[in-house]
Amino acid sequence: MPRLFLISAAFALVLCATAGTALAWGPDGHRVICAVAWDYMKPETRTKVQELLEIKTRDEYAELCNWADDYRNTHPETGPWHVIHVPKDALAIDMARDCPAPKSCIVNQLDRDIEILRGAAAKPEKAAALKFVMHFMGDIHQPLHIGLAADRGGAEIKGTLLGKPMALHDVWDTGLLESRGAPWQDSVKDILRGTSGLDRQLRAKGTPLEWANEVRDYTRMPQTDYYDNTGNFEYGEVYVAQNFFTVMDLMTRAAIRLAFVLDSELK
Repeated sequence: MPRLFLISAAFALVLCATAGTALAWGPDGHRVICAVAWDYMKPETRTKVQELLEIKTRDEYAELCNWADDYRNTHPETGPWHVIHVPKDALAIDMARDCPAPKSCIVNQLDRDIEILRGAAAKPEKAAALKFVMHFMGDIHQPLHIGLAADRGGAEIKGTLLGKPMALHDVWDTGLLESRGAPWQDSVKDILRGTSGLDRQLRAKGTPLEWANEVRDYTRMPQTDYYDNTGNFEYGEVYVAQNFFTVMDLMTRAAIRLAFVLDSELK
């Protein structure tokens, strides 16, 4: 059974009232995660982030949340850092099997970058590590980033969402967001208004490996429709509705944990 986190009654009401605001992990989804984390991190942590990244505002911070994708375009060797591929029948992630040295993947790369944040690295190296952490915290909470090697996390599974052709991976990366079309800033307000202190307390813990195993529960859920999907899917409003709360919840976790990591580790 998936390990479901509690969602406060207030959050549920907000989501029901704003059903036009679905999220995914495309550029706007990453902006949402970083903007929420900006508000959740301690003031002293925020000051360190501003100095390290040479920024002043939340919007500037949110824009830098997509730096790792831009960097990948010119440094393709970093592509595997965004994902981990796990066999379908595996009970859990096995790092020796799924991410053997010297290979890197999102789990150990996130660990490495967090280690840089807590160390005494030079400013350019620490700033780059911070920007990777900001982005990878979103990616590790996206179920199709913890998929199968054979179909590249759903990238080879083709179909349509609301009549628009796209791969299943893209449905989760950008399709759900595009299907709703609300400004990402509105989604930030929804999450901040709808997440209780108890929600934050329960989620602000763990390690990259624990988070990846937790999110893989959603990779395997029937409503995600990933395993055994042979393509030619035709998803409509029912699919969007079935996955709406999952997407919102996972992105909220990503934001809470990003703030938690920076509060705990950024030196």
